[in-house]
Amino acid sequence: MLKSVFRGRLVVFDYEAISNEPVSVYDRHGGKFKSNEAIQTEMDAFNQKFSIVASSPMAALRILTPPVLEGIVLASDKLGCPLYLSFRDDKLYVALGCGDSFEAADGDMTLSEQRQRVISEIKAMLELVDTLYLKN
Repeated sequence: MLKSVFRGRLVVFDYEAISNEPVSVYDRHGGKFKSNEAIQTEMDAFNQKFSIVASSPMAALRILTPPVLEGIVLASDKLGCPLYLSFRDDKLYVALGCGDSFEAADGDMTLSEQRQRVISEIKAMLELVDTLYLKN
């Protein structure tokens, strides 16, 4: 029997990270993720919305600089659904827990409404990636 563990959109970007250590950011409202050691940032709004998993706080904070933290919070607010990020192997994985894929689905929404929603989600993700590239 198959069990779905995630319903939403997954986008992968090539991303040359400052650190080679994997860092993951989990939306606290998207599920019950438990970590042994909570990594806190200096941004309270980020700490309330997200959990960080990394080998050490220093590894996480090399990538999650204040502008990056702010960009993640802003993107999350624009998207309006759980946002998950994973930096690993020179890639950035962005997952949106919106419950559907990029495919046109039947339901109450018209195709035009679905198109506008997808366009706004893509725009928010690209703005987030632009923010992340402020690393230099």
